[in-house]
Amino acid sequence: MIKNFKKISPAGTKKDGGGYVGRLCWRLYRGTSRGNLSSLCISTKIGLYLHFVKIFLPLLVSLLILLSIAGTSSATTQNNRNPKPYIGEVSISKKGRCLEASFKLINPFPKKIKEALESGVPIKYSFSIELSTPRFLLDKKIAKRNIEKTLLYDAIKGEFRIISSKGTRILTVNTLKEAEKEAFSIKNFPVCTISKLSKGKTYVLKIRAVADKGNAFLPFEGLIDIFSRWGFATKWHEIKFTY
Repeated sequence: MIKNFKKISPAGTKKDGGGYVGRLCWRLYRGTSRGNLSSLCISTKIGLYLHFVKIFLPLLVSLLILLSIAGTSSATTQNNRNPKPYIGEVSISKKGRCLEASFKLINPFPKKIKEALESGVPIKYSFSIELSTPRFLLDKKIAKRNIEKTLLYDAIKGEFRIISSKGTRILTVNTLKEAEKEAFSIKNFPVCTISKLSKGKTYVLKIRAVADKGNAFLPFEGLIDIFSRWGFATKWHEIKFTY
């Protein structure tokens, strides 16, 4: 038992300033006057811990809020500078006995793709088009089509070449903007024949684009694959329609 401990009132007095210090000291006195030293230690630790939480918790919460706002702002700025590719402007039409789809690849040249293309690396774009009927468990596939286009930049001539599927057609343009217009605006692409559709039924058309490095005859091509990250894949763009 600790002796010669001066008693202080629980509410604090004018002499000791009152408030938190007075209450804490009163708790310490009560613990020691009963001869319970362990109670004294526990009370002291709890009091100091609560005091610490009371002071620093609001500061910590404010700091976390500021960091969250700063991170969101940074991510938004980065996305605005380098927007992600996506499929847009999708429409469906009927021409004769064929169902046709039109769409466009928006933002086809992210920063790394553009740098690679302007360095002479061919970039292959693959479009997947799927038509299905929604069912309870698995959708029934009606048609699946693919489009492939490869872009290649000739630094000597300063022109871009657009090579269609299987190299059956080659188109040459002078600017990247022209290349984007010619290669990624797909108009009236045949999906399937009308005979495969039933009147009154609902169908789902899905379109996605994938970009990757095309075939190239470049020195140290293996090293390029190791040290570079290539390509992207857009999310599936889906539209539902009733025939």
